[in-house]
Amino acid sequence: MGTINLTRNREPHARWLAFCPLGRGAYVAAPCNSGCLGGRGRVDLSTSPPSGPTCSHTYTPGPQAADPSISSWLLHHAAELPIPATSSLVGPTSKRVRLPGRRGFSSSPLLLRGLMDLLRTPFKGVVTDIEGRVTWYKHDWVAGFRSGFRILAPTMYIFFASALPVIAFGAQLSRETNGILTTVETLASTALCGIIHSILGGQPLLIVGVAEPTIIMYTYLYNFAKNQQALGERLVCIWTAIMLFLLAMFNASNVISRFTRVAGELFGMLITVLFLQQAIKGIIEEFKVPRDADHSSPIYQFQWLYVNGLLGVIFSIGLLYTALRSRRARSWVYGQGWLRGFIADYGVPLMVIVWTAFSYTLPKDVPSGVPRRLFSPLPWESSSLQHWTVAKDLFSVPPAYIFAAILPALMVAGLYFFDHSVASQLAQQKEFNLKKPSSYHYDILVLGFMVLLCGLIGIPPSNGVLPQSPMHTRSLAVLKGQLLRKKMVQTATEGLMNRASSLEIYGKMQGVFIEMDCEKNTDSVDKELKSLKDAMLHEGFNKEDKLAEEFDPKKHIEAHLPVRVNEQRLSNLLQSLLVGACVGAMPVIKMIPTSVLWGYFAYMAIDSLPGNQFWERIRLMFIPSSRRYKVLEGPHASFMESVPSKTITVFTIFQLVYLLICFGITWIPIAGILFPLPFFLMILIRQHVLPKFFEPNDLRELDAAEYEELEGVHHDHTLEDGESDSGSCGSRDDAEIFDELTTNRGELKHRTSSHREERHLQVHSNAIQPSQPRPAPPRRGRVVSSATSTSRVRVPLLPRRAAVSIARRRFWLVLSGVQLMDLLKTPFKGVVAGIEGRAAWYKHDWLEGCHSGFRILAPTMYIFFASALPVIAFGAQLSRETNGILTTVETLASTAICGIIHSILGGQPLLIVGVAEPTIIMYTYLYNFAKNQQALGERLVCIWTAIMLFLLAMFNASNVISRFTRVAGELFGMLITVLFLQQAIKGIIEEFKVPGGVDHSSPIYRFQWLYVNGLLGVIFSIGLLYTALRSRRARSWVYGQGWLRGFIADYGVPLMVIVWTAFSYALPKDVPSGVPRRLFSPLPWESSSLHHWTIAKDLFSVPPAYIFAAILPALMVAGLYFFDHSVASQLAQQKEFNLKKPSSYHYDILVLGFMVLLCGLIGIPPSNGVLPQSPMHTRSLAVLKGQLLRKKMVQTATEGLMNRASSLEIYGKMQGVFIEMDCEKNTDSVDKELKSLKDAMLHEGFNKEDKLAEEFDPKKHIEAHLPVRVNEQRLSNLLQSLLVGACVGAMPVIKMIPTSVLWGYFAYMAIDSLPGNQFWERIRLMFIPSSRRYKVLEGPHASFMESVPSKTITVFTIFQLVYLLICFGITWIPIAGILFPLPFFLMILIRQHVLPKFFEPNDLRELDAAEYEELEGVHHDHTLEDGASDSGSCGSRDDAEILDELTTNRGELKHRTFSHREERHLQNCAKERLNPEISIVQS
Repeated sequence: MGTINLTRNREPHARWLAFCPLGRGAYVAAPCNSGCLGGRGRVDLSTSPPSGPTCSHTYTPGPQAADPSISSWLLHHAAELPIPATSSLVGPTSKRVRLPGRRGFSSSPLLLRGLMDLLRTPFKGVVTDIEGRVTWYKHDWVAGFRSGFRILAPTMYIFFASALPVIAFGAQLSRETNGILTTVETLASTALCGIIHSILGGQPLLIVGVAEPTIIMYTYLYNFAKNQQALGERLVCIWTAIMLFLLAMFNASNVISRFTRVAGELFGMLITVLFLQQAIKGIIEEFKVPRDADHSSPIYQFQWLYVNGLLGVIFSIGLLYTALRSRRARSWVYGQGWLRGFIADYGVPLMVIVWTAFSYTLPKDVPSGVPRRLFSPLPWESSSLQHWTVAKDLFSVPPAYIFAAILPALMVAGLYFFDHSVASQLAQQKEFNLKKPSSYHYDILVLGFMVLLCGLIGIPPSNGVLPQSPMHTRSLAVLKGQLLRKKMVQTATEGLMNRASSLEIYGKMQGVFIEMDCEKNTDSVDKELKSLKDAMLHEGFNKEDKLAEEFDPKKHIEAHLPVRVNEQRLSNLLQSLLVGACVGAMPVIKMIPTSVLWGYFAYMAIDSLPGNQFWERIRLMFIPSSRRYKVLEGPHASFMESVPSKTITVFTIFQLVYLLICFGITWIPIAGILFPLPFFLMILIRQHVLPKFFEPNDLRELDAAEYEELEGVHHDHTLEDGESDSGSCGSRDDAEIFDELTTNRGELKHRTSSHREERHLQVHSNAIQPSQPRPAPPRRGRVVSSATSTSRVRVPLLPRRAAVSIARRRFWLVLSGVQLMDLLKTPFKGVVAGIEGRAAWYKHDWLEGCHSGFRILAPTMYIFFASALPVIAFGAQLSRETNGILTTVETLASTAICGIIHSILGGQPLLIVGVAEPTIIMYTYLYNFAKNQQALGERLVCIWTAIMLFLLAMFNASNVISRFTRVAGELFGMLITVLFLQQAIKGIIEEFKVPGGVDHSSPIYRFQWLYVNGLLGVIFSIGLLYTALRSRRARSWVYGQGWLRGFIADYGVPLMVIVWTAFSYALPKDVPSGVPRRLFSPLPWESSSLHHWTIAKDLFSVPPAYIFAAILPALMVAGLYFFDHSVASQLAQQKEFNLKKPSSYHYDILVLGFMVLLCGLIGIPPSNGVLPQSPMHTRSLAVLKGQLLRKKMVQTATEGLMNRASSLEIYGKMQGVFIEMDCEKNTDSVDKELKSLKDAMLHEGFNKEDKLAEEFDPKKHIEAHLPVRVNEQRLSNLLQSLLVGACVGAMPVIKMIPTSVLWGYFAYMAIDSLPGNQFWERIRLMFIPSSRRYKVLEGPHASFMESVPSKTITVFTIFQLVYLLICFGITWIPIAGILFPLPFFLMILIRQHVLPKFFEPNDLRELDAAEYEELEGVHHDHTLEDGASDSGSCGSRDDAEILDELTTNRGELKHRTFSHREERHLQNCAKERLNPEISIVQS
């Protein structure tokens, strides 16, 4: 039998009461009408008359209908249940009990009887509430003062949470009423009503303030009584107060549960839409002249209006983004707990202060009225004082106005009644364990007096607000927990020091809890402290009466202390006084830009969406069924598993249509005042219409009173599990898996199980089979891949001394020993081998591409955009650094020419060549180095560089490329990232300046337009950065079909460039054509572009000093090109791609030398192998090859099934197709690779009947078990190079791109290159405290995080940081900066000889591993039984963080339980453990 506790029932001694049958086999136990327990008790539902003790006034069950007195009692108190009458009743047993009948207790006879009972007993609820609260009134103040200075924390927290919205609503009200009502009035109302409520109100946890519905109603009322000197709202307030008095008098709060979730969430969504509308309207009006302003003022000229609007866009979006980020700071992994908590609690007001301060850092030439700031008269000015005395004019209002005010008053009264009651309800949720009684009826009466007072003095009324009210309770729960913990830990520690017995210690702790708590019942407290008692003792008190050995007072009290709230009035009073003090601080508040407030409106709108199940269902409509497993893997609402998808969609569409109707009503000029009416009608629709279209169970889930949330369960992407709700496994295509397992540099990760997971599995396997000995922990070693198997083995590590000696010997053998001599003795050996190896496949390279047909265009276009965009950006940078001598024309021409040469003559056609950032850096220095030689310096350097590359190829230098280890490569990558960011910042700053070599007298270089150009540059660059980063990860989105996600992921970045370029042409016509600044480059057929191609003849006139001076920079360039080209080629040919054609590293270096020589002679910057485009090219061709193989093999298997061929025949044909389309001609090798597919087809090979396995599905199984293959051909590389060449002819179009968009692209390249760089991951790790590292370990993470001590990681990272700063500093040296590659070459020696002296060999091997080894995350269990872990104590998750996680942004507490899917999973696991044979038979 499920038990339902009434929220009013705070007495723990509830007993069995009167019983009465409800009919249809159900009975109810209800409080006896004779007065037992004062009419407070509990309601019990069962299918049979309960047995046990009852009161002396028990009703006798009989076959007749429910007794009228019991029925009326149920209706009278149904409102106090935490669920609507039509929902299922949930008791402490967490079992759902269906009410008899389709409509529960909502039938008409019961409703009428209950209504008559309410009317017969006026003021009954008010009197009961006053009696209940009076006994606690003194304690409310004493509890507040006893908290001391700690009470200031929740006070300040709720003050900022209340004051900011009130200031924003004041700005909105000022604009809507032409300044008649302003921020002064909203602050005054909130302060005055807050003080009254904190002193005289019933529930002091309830926070009152001016809310959005009040602003909406006052906007309509202003238009309604515009000619009556703003008396209209006073009349409405008087009528509203009268109606609230009547509602309180006749106990209307008992029926508040009629407003169910469907109505509440519709109303919340409407407020969200209105918030967004207000934010958009506010930002648009920043571009316009305000009403009643002097149009002749200089600040209202178009230039400054446009500046004001652009600043408004920046400030509003900046506030929105930073506020949303800081709001979730408590869940960050960075920073100490107190810092995260401070940012989470006060981050939003801090961001308002920061952006307001930033608005005062504008240049002095910007006039003082820009940006526009909050308008409000000071409280002591006459325009503010007139409201307080205008009430005397009420008697002169015409009678028609008096009676006309009744209708809007009815709407306002309903709104206030609903808002106030729901806010009070959420502030007193049963999860808070409040011990003092509620006072819903009395609070409505107090609300009526406050509305009357505000109406008479001419300020907008205040009512209970969300989410501030439950936020207040939550903050006081944290405070009470801190006070209780401190005192109880102190008591327990003293007992341990005095060696007291466990009984004595527990008794003292219980006494402290009772003393500090409102609960005086020892039995009830003992039940709540049971978990703490169990944690203290081994199964209660052991024989020696000693404490459990693992008992730690601080940790265990932290974990097992029940929730308590510091129920007092002081914090509410103090925060109201602080709001009142803001009225005097109006000169400071008026400094806030209005655009910051519009951003705050957008923040309130977006922040209110999480936790709104209507919003969650809207999002669900855009998630295809094949991707819903991603939602089910995280915490999700219970209806997602219990209600059919079609029902959810229909219900959501109904709500959407209803929302649009409500929103449409708000646009009706005068009748819009009736906008609350549809929400009142929703009560009837919910009770009488919806049950006719939806099943009762589904309706109960979709309209549940409580937010029930289920834990997520990981979705297993295997075919053995069968088809699931979440969609087929095919939803995770090859490209998505490659994205997940590839770093942004193009390096493939090696993901294995976590060491912690191995230990976890060992422990659980021992628990299942205790008779077996505990397995030894895995030996630490380096993980390597086998060439013929996907399994990974651990190689035992050598002792320190042996490892160091072997490393040194190998190094010297390579650099100065036998191997070096062998290289010198056999020149061209590697080149010849490369040519011979690739010549045999040359014809196949072209045939393979041609056989792919039009499908080859997909990877071609993909890699074209990935190559062309950086080249265009580098061209803009080079043009700026060389004063236009080298531009985008030259970088595109170089990429196209070198790409065509390499695709035809190169050894490895998968390698993509192009102009890269190191080339731009070197050319910047070379331009300064040979400034007086008409740009001949770089040609000399290119010639020397080509000679050096010929020598490197000749003497097989590619054999020693492995000397450049991860530590050097990641340092170089991080330096390029820093230089990208530097370039982006420099570019944006220069948007505010006059460029060199232009006419300064041009109108577009006046300060106003320069400033507009700079502001547009900030918007375009940040906009491109944000949208590009979001679209780059589109393949992992849950929204949209797979083809759409893939298209956005592959082409999203160039699409964003096109979008922002198009947006730059949507500016007003008054903006001159030179704003924003666009890409500068001469057209390829102009003389300034053509002169480079003929200047090589002047090389013979260069002084000999210049010729020999070019050797040193050429040495740096040759080293850079050799390193970059070889690493790019290496990553394009990673062994995980299973390439079948031979590599040609040496020959490719020779071809690179020829390309560098050619580029030098014709005067364009050379191209070399680039990252990450090269591995991206291979990856795209792997996806293409997989598509071609799948299509052909599925077709073959399907034909075999249709012809009823044997399994051997089908497999043989599939194998033949695979061999025919693959480069591998070895049947045995292919058979090994297809083994998993073969096993999926058959039951342990070929069965006796030679039949296929029943569950074999050609499409799904071939999709899952096909080995990786790459379409190794030359056509895609040639085509993308030709397209890059075509861009040279399309320069008139490319020149339309704003330069600021390219600076945003530089920032994108910088940030996008960080994931996968272990140096960056270690830098981030330095800012994560040890107590929060478990969050990193819960997700995929690099292996060194588990195998290397934290101190070693920190020291190694600091060394790399210092080295990076040195390298970056060298780049700032004017001429000597050309030597910036030198430190990276020195790193080879430092790595081999210096680092082994300071780090253990095992640690150094992990930190400088050749491959990126990644471990799967393991969920961290926040229990104390596991003991201490690396991730820190459980105390790192404090009360505030847990409450944040389990609270919606509306303030509603979630009820998180196990997922139904997880329950089934656990049942299956239990069956397998009890009887392993069953699972074997089933499989």
